[in-house]
Amino acid sequence: MPAAAQNDVIFGDEGQFWRMACVDTVLQWPDVAGALQDRLALWRAGAPASDPALAGLPR
Repeated sequence: MPAAAQNDVIFGDEGQFWRMACVDTVLQWPDVAGALQDRLALWRAGAPASDPALAGLPR
């Protein structure tokens, strides 16, 4: 996403904040939900991250 597009993002009242970051950075953050990092890592590796079993999630 172009950096200028971040001004166009509108959220509801969920979450605490957001920021743009590259995938490698997000995979290193200690405070990202584990399952989300797992799925992102699968996507990065070219695996089907939509499969809950591959992401360690219950079916």
